[in-house]
Amino acid sequence: MAGPIKIQRLARGQYRVLKHGCQVADIRRSTADELGHCTEMPWVLLHATGRIDRQATYADAVDEAHKI
Repeated sequence: MAGPIKIQRLARGQYRVLKHGCQVADIRRSTADELGHCTEMPWVLLHATGRIDRQATYADAVDEAHKI
C-alpha cells in the first residue's frame, strides 16, 4: 500500500522514513569501514521488515521509500 511518506533527518547521512506517523524504514549512507560497503551503491534503505536495498544516490533511495 503505497502512500505519502515523511523523511526526517537524524544526522548527516542518516534519515528516518515515516508513513502515517509510523517508522517503516531508515535511509543511511554506508561508510568504507562498514561490512558490506559498496562504493558504487553507498545509500542503503533499511526496511522495518529487515529487507535491505542498496541505491546509488539518496534520490534513488527516497524513490524506493515511496514504494513502501
